[in-house]
Amino acid sequence: LFCNGKLQRTNTMLINTPFNGSNAQVRGASVGFIGNLIWGFGIQANATVLDQKYGSYTDQFNKAGKLPLPYLSTFSYTISPYYERGPIQARVSYTWRSKYLNTVGTETVAPTYVNAWGQLDAQAAYNVTDRLAVTIAAQNILDATERPTTNGDLPLAWNRYGTRITAGVTFRMF
Repeated sequence: LFCNGKLQRTNTMLINTPFNGSNAQVRGASVGFIGNLIWGFGIQANATVLDQKYGSYTDQFNKAGKLPLPYLSTFSYTISPYYERGPIQARVSYTWRSKYLNTVGTETVAPTYVNAWGQLDAQAAYNVTDRLAVTIAAQNILDATERPTTNGDLPLAWNRYGTRITAGVTFRMF
């Protein structure tokens, strides 16, 4: 190929992906609650359960198979007690999800999964004035470890992302 009178290189690559995926279904239910309890304290909580019906596919070699949908946990929940009264807002949240498919396998590469994990986060804010607020937040307080595996729960790696703490000041002009 020529571009602006110069010879440009081209590369050829083979990409393998399933096609003709069909019939996948996800059914489930989610229930949630948000409510003030007493003296500025409240709670927000939700839980979800999913059931998936695998989709069918045919690859480039006309080999048929079942294709699970990635990133879907069967069970997950979040619980967040909070306090909101006067100039103070504070919240702690714990989120948990069950094992899920991370990458779909091929003929030569096994699928990968991420084992169940939970994460604890917290945030607090103080409104100094009607226009000025100070906030501090912490994510992954318990330093949860992600543990991807292959078939038969063979470990691939352990990923630790650490605790992140951020602080900020917000000023509203209007």
